[in-house]
Amino acid sequence: MKLMRIVLLVLMTVWSQSIFAQRVRLLDRHINHPAYNSVYPAVSGDGKVMLYMSDYSDDGSFTLMKSDYRAGKWQIGEDVEGVGSSKVNNWGGYALDYDGKSIYFSSRRSNGVGGFDIWFTKEINGKWSRADNIGKPLNTSANEGNPSITPDNQRIYFMRCDRMSTSIAEGCKIFYSERGPRGWQEAVELPDYINRGNTTSPRILPDNRTLLFASDRSGGKGGIDIWLTKRSGDHWSEPINVEAVNTSGDDLFLTTSLRSIAYFTTVTDEGKKAIAELRLPENLRLQNVIIKQGAVRDEFGKPLAAEVRAYDLDEEFYETRIRTSVTDGKFIMILPEGTTYDVSYNEIRLNKLYKSEFVDATELVAPRREYPNIVLPDLTASLIFPLNVFSFKPHTSEIDTKSTLELSRLKRMLKRYPNLSIEIGAYQKEYLEEPNPTTEDLSEVRIDTLITYEHALRVDTMQNHHKDSLLIVINTKLASTFDEDTTHANVLHARMASIDSVAVTRFVNVYHNNRTPAQADAVKANLVEDGIEESRLHSIGYRDETPPVDFQQDKERMIVIRFLSDPKSN
Repeated sequence: MKLMRIVLLVLMTVWSQSIFAQRVRLLDRHINHPAYNSVYPAVSGDGKVMLYMSDYSDDGSFTLMKSDYRAGKWQIGEDVEGVGSSKVNNWGGYALDYDGKSIYFSSRRSNGVGGFDIWFTKEINGKWSRADNIGKPLNTSANEGNPSITPDNQRIYFMRCDRMSTSIAEGCKIFYSERGPRGWQEAVELPDYINRGNTTSPRILPDNRTLLFASDRSGGKGGIDIWLTKRSGDHWSEPINVEAVNTSGDDLFLTTSLRSIAYFTTVTDEGKKAIAELRLPENLRLQNVIIKQGAVRDEFGKPLAAEVRAYDLDEEFYETRIRTSVTDGKFIMILPEGTTYDVSYNEIRLNKLYKSEFVDATELVAPRREYPNIVLPDLTASLIFPLNVFSFKPHTSEIDTKSTLELSRLKRMLKRYPNLSIEIGAYQKEYLEEPNPTTEDLSEVRIDTLITYEHALRVDTMQNHHKDSLLIVINTKLASTFDEDTTHANVLHARMASIDSVAVTRFVNVYHNNRTPAQADAVKANLVEDGIEESRLHSIGYRDETPPVDFQQDKERMIVIRFLSDPKSN
């Protein structure tokens, strides 16, 4: 029995090693030349560009290479001239932005701020620009290195170290800085439970939530290991050891694509260093995300300086805030799955109409790319637009709290233009009414008048068959005649004049779902409560009229704003 257990254990070990071997794959000869070394990969967020170092050079020294992913494979690498000599750069201390058009790296070249500084270069018309120092407050008199920028370009992670050389970094901790209206802000240190030991080489991944880093903290496989932590709001999870790629030696750099394909340095059977790929274990994989990569322009195609924001409606925090440039108006926004978002686009000076959208990312099968072209029109009289991120609590006229930001945008516009008057129109897809409240949506009730005619005298059907039949017909029709059909009722009244009968009035309840007047009034009341003059607001409910704009998918109700005056008139 003991022998059988040993055999089973050996078989399971061989099987697990075989599975692991199948999962790890060396990249082909375009990257890994059998006679040379290739190390320290860094992949762009869109997975189309890779940086790495190779000694495949004229003098045998390591140089920075760039490869593009085309036609299902990585192409032959080319030298990157903008970064300069590896003799002054920290090896592996580089990263790409989301679309691979900018390189951020660490170097001790001249004209810096301190020791090793953070520098960057951009690809313009197929050539890399002269490197620029990112400047203060990120760079200090100490050593800053291994920068990694988020896909939306709004936050940068880096290490700040006591000692650095081209190949060594000691006494390091990880910091981040956020981009403000005037540039990068003061750096913030990550929590102590992440910065434990010598903590280096941060890599923020394309989901904008997962951070990889290297550390000699306890609990690893030995030496320096790769660790992983995930962000939720402002909180970072307890780091997890990425056992699938760590060894007993020093493991420094790991990068992944959106589909959780990890790239790292390994050693071949021939003793050469090479770049391999591995699909991360399920518990370490990136969240699925929606990537919005677009531009904000006016109706004539001119780029606009705008605020682009995504607010997590469930957790109630801003996932991202971006300010576009008048140069190109471009932005990249990452929306992780598992929640819903209020996404808005606002021209900085409020001279254009804002745009908003409700984004449902609760369940994503895979990463989804979108390329929106956001057009913000000029503010003119008779402008019509819907409140896209707006709703009422189910079966009521009470405004849902998730509508707060949409109302705030409308209020800001009304306060910016005090001469603007608007119509607040409430629409619904289908009007329903029943004599009984058969569904929750039939929340409203009105009282209708019903008139029936009853016999004043007992009718002998044997002697007055004609009169009895006529009473039955008329009473049947009157029973289905409500006060809306007054013409038909009056005709029947006249016909009854010669019949010996008595009119009986009854009051009946009619249940319906027309909450549009109350809902329009609720929006108006909310605006008035926040200081907008009531005289500038006209609310109206449209029970079953066709709205001037289309309903959103899965929406049964809508608020539409119509300008009643020119907002820019004096």
